[in-house]
Amino acid sequence: MGIMKKRNAVLGWAVWKVGKRVVKRKAKAAVPGTGGGGGGGGGRAKAALATVAVSRLKRYETGFAEASPGGHVTRFLEKPVLGTPMAECLGIYVFETGIFRYLAEARAKKKNVNLSFDILSRLPAAGRVYAYEMGERPWLDVESASTVERNTDLVRKILDEMQVK
Repeated sequence: MGIMKKRNAVLGWAVWKVGKRVVKRKAKAAVPGTGGGGGGGGGRAKAALATVAVSRLKRYETGFAEASPGGHVTRFLEKPVLGTPMAECLGIYVFETGIFRYLAEARAKKKNVNLSFDILSRLPAAGRVYAYEMGERPWLDVESASTVERNTDLVRKILDEMQVK
């Protein structure tokens, strides 16, 4: 692995580690029942087992054209940020250790466990999963170290938002 790839892999890992710590702290402060003062009492018996980062805003990668029934384009929207009818899960999760029980149960039933289908889909019925609204805060889907490299300005903005130096 070249030096740049190693540096980027370490940077991506560091962003993930710091982000995980900050999101967990903020989620505990924002979510009822986690002991973080987020309103709604509870205590540990009703603690969130999972907190999911969500957003009701979506930035589209394409533009849109508003057209009349006759086909006349009346307006263009280039890569807009629009509200969504449901909160979109961003793939950022904070779990408490109790999640391991659910994982063990799922693993006993099948070899390949899917987090979304086999675990998370069961949690809302138990009242143990909460949403952390990201709103307009920046976030980045880090698919690989090269994603971090291509988005260094956004990574810096996220770290600044998280007050990480």
